Amino acid sequence: MLPQTVVPRGTKGQGIVLWSSGRKPLLFDAIRVNTTIRFLKGTGENPNPLGLGVCQNQTGNKMERVESSPDDYIASQPPDIRAILEELHTMIRAALPDRDCCMWEGVFWGGSEQQIIGYGNYSYQRSDKTQVEWFIVGLTRQKNYFSVYVNAVEDKKYLAELYGARLGKVKIGKSSISFRNRTDINLDVLSEMIEHAGRIVTTET
Repeated sequence: MLPQTVVPRGTKGQGIVLWSSGRKPLLFDAIRVNTTIRFLKGTGENPNPLGLGVCQNQTGNKMERVESSPDDYIASQPPDIRAILEELHTMIRAALPDRDCCMWEGVFWGGSEQQIIGYGNYSYQRSDKTQVEWFIVGLTRQKNYFSVYVNAVEDKKYLAELYGARLGKVKIGKSSISFRNRTDINLDVLSEMIEHAGRIVTTET
């Protein structure tokens, strides 16, 4: 899944776009407080925000590249978590040997603050002609599980969907693979998928 955009923290924003299940844009004035968007008033065909999904504005990415080190992020984790992240990190670097690696931080899907190691930064053009930077593969530790994001599509399907049945005891989203324990995931298949992603996503920033 590709990144969305939000109102900067602590500032008011106008023209927030929310897409309903019917894909009709509804506009709201809002104020961003921490990771929450509070709706002040609505305009458009239906001012009721209940049941709406994606929330974005037109100003920039939620997630941004930062100067902090992936190694420092991994080292900051508890020993058992750190060992698994180190193994995953080594595997991903081996699967994408010629790609860069850096930290991304900010508000991710669902409005949560995230730190993600991004591998293979690239740029793409959205349907509104905006140029956006993102990563091919992302790795992070959530509260109770690990997540790997593979932002690569072939034949109109995300690779996570194509490889999902072979990955093991994992939860598959469009581009996300989540698992609780190291033994839940088949690293050989995950490495194969990431190498596949590196072949089909070739634009480096």
